[in-house]
Amino acid sequence: FANVVAAELYERALSAADLVGDVPSAERARVSEALGDVCERFGAYDRSAAGYTQARELVGGADEARLVGKLAALLEHTSRYEDALATYDEALARLEGSQDDATRAELAVGRAAVLYRQNRVEEAIEWAERAIALAEAADARGSLAHGLFLLGGALSDVERDGAPELERAISIYRELGDHAGAGAALNNLGAQRYSEGNWEAAL
Repeated sequence: FANVVAAELYERALSAADLVGDVPSAERARVSEALGDVCERFGAYDRSAAGYTQARELVGGADEARLVGKLAALLEHTSRYEDALATYDEALARLEGSQDDATRAELAVGRAAVLYRQNRVEEAIEWAERAIALAEAADARGSLAHGLFLLGGALSDVERDGAPELERAISIYRELGDHAGAGAALNNLGAQRYSEGNWEAAL
């Protein structure tokens, strides 16, 4: 409920900004992105996309690339996987010449996730490994944890040991206070141990 109320307040703020007319573009972009974020949380994907689209029109460079990545994630949520991949590619293209490896890592993780959902496991492994390398270079801990989580799951799907990656992901998620991420990685680790016949470790 809080997210629904927050979305209404952000929309009112943007309407007020239109009336005032002299609100800085950076402030409009920040509020529009926040609107996209809260709408995404309660599944109002059209309103979320509108927020992100409005925000991207007000920024450039790495910020625009990051927002295009959020639009790609919305496409993934609605199972439009090929459109999501194309949109991630657009976002990555906007980073050409940029040294922003943190944003590039976030986008690479998103692309890996889409490929994994399509059961294109080997490609997902390749992109997860790319994301991990970028995240480590940029010290982007959230993207690093997500990349390790995806890589661990993908490796186990092709009967390779993904436990080290999952264990490292769990450690980083806990460090970040991301209990949902840690729980998902623990679940995958338990499933892998179960498939190996290691009942005690699975429990």
